[in-house]
Amino acid sequence: MNPQSVEPEAIERPVPDPPGGDHDQPYTWGRPPATYMTYRQVVRLTIFRSKLEHVRMQRAGLASPT
Repeated sequence: MNPQSVEPEAIERPVPDPPGGDHDQPYTWGRPPATYMTYRQVVRLTIFRSKLEHVRMQRAGLASPT
């Protein structure tokens, strides 16, 4: 195939992102979680973090036996 015979319309161009595909807000340092998370998500995150801290303390030998 001769490169001069290729029509510009026949060349595939990348399809841009569909409109409305990105609903995320840019992250801003220092914003409280309640401004970008629901109440339930904040509670679940708090519980998850406390469990992680408990596991870290156990691994370090700092947790008191229960």
